[in-house]
Amino acid sequence: MKYLTKEFYTCELLSYANSHVRKSKKAEQKDETFYRRTYEKIYAIFEGFSKSCDWYRDTEVELKKIEVYVNEPNITLEERKRRIEFKKMHEILYDNRNKTVYHFDEKLCAEQFEERNRELIAIYSQLPQEILSKIADIRVFALGYASAEVKKLLRPYCAKLQKTVKKIKDKAYSETNDAESSLTQELDLNEYNEYLLMGIEEKGGNIYLKTENNDCLLIKDGEILEGKDKVIFPYDKSKPNCPWSRIIYAELHRIDGKFELHFLVENSDTIGKADLWYLTISGTEIIDIN
Repeated sequence: MKYLTKEFYTCELLSYANSHVRKSKKAEQKDETFYRRTYEKIYAIFEGFSKSCDWYRDTEVELKKIEVYVNEPNITLEERKRRIEFKKMHEILYDNRNKTVYHFDEKLCAEQFEERNRELIAIYSQLPQEILSKIADIRVFALGYASAEVKKLLRPYCAKLQKTVKKIKDKAYSETNDAESSLTQELDLNEYNEYLLMGIEEKGGNIYLKTENNDCLLIKDGEILEGKDKVIFPYDKSKPNCPWSRIIYAELHRIDGKFELHFLVENSDTIGKADLWYLTISGTEIIDIN
């Protein structure tokens, strides 16, 4: 039995709705001017964050700026030492960074922001009707603003939903731990949430499941029960806006003498459009062969 399903994921996202929005008197009624102004403000933050990503920064320019900072005259010896350590730290970071500098795509950034808002609107449209009926403009709500009345309604709703979410998660984690106790190796599958999924291979009757940091799970006598035809996008951190697949939830069950490994996976394309799907694999043993 799967506990951590697509529907459960929606419930978990809804349980954070109260913390997503701040109170605003302007959100009490639909106002196109307020919406446009809010949209532009939140987009400016989104764009600024996107532009700050390493792909768009010239490491040589950054290091030259740091060099000037370190060699600034008329500073104390203690301050000089602190700045030298700052320089060393950034040199290590830059050594591990791809040296290619990419052009920032403003059009793509705008499309990504639009997709973000569409997804949030789709999620928050599933709030209870008694709350939805009080939201003057769901677009403004998705951008992070709500009236005092809506905030008041959200508090008990989200608190109750968070308790429900925790109860279901605890049940899934407990069953995963019980199933893991029958494995020959401890895997900590409950920690696989948010792992990037890099690939899957069937070979010699076994299945090899590759995740980030070159980790690989070997499922002996493996069979893919769900998700066999889905495409996995291995994330390439050296390229901007690369499609990726990530594990949202992982759970393990013992069924008819075999292990069933369930993943809820999210594929995300260039603009961030999400596709949720299940990957379920059964086998007689699971081993981390990293």
